[in-house]
Amino acid sequence: MNFNLSVQKWHLVSEKGLPKDGTWCFLVWKSAKDEYEWTIGGYNEAEKYFYANLGSGGMIVDTDEVVAWAELFKDETFAAE
Repeated sequence: MNFNLSVQKWHLVSEKGLPKDGTWCFLVWKSAKDEYEWTIGGYNEAEKYFYANLGSGGMIVDTDEVVAWAELFKDETFAAE
């Protein structure tokens, strides 16, 4: 069985801004090594960061590092073949 997860509806922060507080998203940011990375996280408007705790102790990504986001369970398609 093959699984396919595709995110087609990315929102560029420079054009759309940030999501609503508490929204869970796929997010893309540019690392200190100037490489694009991604994770899944929730947006915290008051603290100005995305938080992710996927069983590895958790992490935060500052909003000024985020390049694009897509709302989880809304902007992606999933298929099993």
